[in-house]
Amino acid sequence: MQILDELDKLFAEKKLPLKRQEIVNNQTLYQGSFMAGPGKKVPFGIVVINGEDVVDFQITFKQIAYLTNYSDKTQLLEVLNELNLTKAFYYKVCLANDGEVLMKTMAKTTEDVRPLYEMLVVGSNVVKHVLEEVEKITGPAE
Repeated sequence: MQILDELDKLFAEKKLPLKRQEIVNNQTLYQGSFMAGPGKKVPFGIVVINGEDVVDFQITFKQIAYLTNYSDKTQLLEVLNELNLTKAFYYKVCLANDGEVLMKTMAKTTEDVRPLYEMLVVGSNVVKHVLEEVEKITGPAE
């Protein structure tokens, strides 16, 4: 629990209002959202496997955009691939079967949870770049 305690402390220090809940398979989920642009709120989640010393975590940014015109799928996949190669850093930008564009990464953390927080901050900036490129194809979200 020490790692989770350190996360709680850091999120409180950074005034990051996240909802925390225990989920299946001995994991903890933190949920929040941020404004990626005018009127564009992007939800995110951080799943941490409960443990000591070194634990795995995953950060996922959801509902970045939606592909509604499936004739644009090939063009969008090309853009996502280019983003993955050039601007996504350690994140992967994906297209889900329902047309949702999302972004995720997995890594490990210790009691020094600052790198996890920094990855979250970098991710929020990457989302803005992804949104800018994707909306050239999908159009702005309504």
